[in-house]
Formats: sequence, structure tokens, C-alpha cells
Amino acid sequence: MSAPLSRLSLAFALVVLSAGAQDDRNTNVPNTDTHFAMPSYGSLAEWEAYRQALREQILMSAGLLPMPPKKPLHPLIFGRLD
Repeated sequence: MSAPLSRLSLAFALVVLSAGAQDDRNTNVPNTDTHFAMPSYGSLAEWEAYRQALREQILMSAGLLPMPPKKPLHPLIFGRLD
């Protein structure tokens, strides 16, 4: 089997398999009547693990992972009022 034909058959198989799957974001749309259940953590270790994962997710989405190196601050103070 040639490489382009195998890629075509793989792409076709992925399209067929994904055609039956529904995206939950399109079927379960939150609104003002949606009830939000707060997650509960059984132990401090569970909370710490979730906290670390959430921190990494926020830093990654803000483009701060890996953190940029800290640079020294050189503030200029002028016009000081006493």
C-alpha cells in the first residue's frame, strides 16, 4: 500500500469515527438556570494536586509557562513630594 493511499484511508476512518461523536459543548450549553455543583475534595493532598494543575493551566493559557526570567528593577524616582 502506498503512503498517500494509507493516509487517505486513515483520514477517512477518522472522519467516519468522529461523525457519530457529539461535542458536549454543543449539547450541554449552560445558562442562568444551570446548577453548578462545587467540587469536593476528600483530603488536603487532593486539593493540592488540583491546585497545582489549575495553576499550570492558568500559566500555560497566559503564555507564562515556563516563567520568564526575573529582571532587576531600576525605578526612577523624580518629583518626590514630602
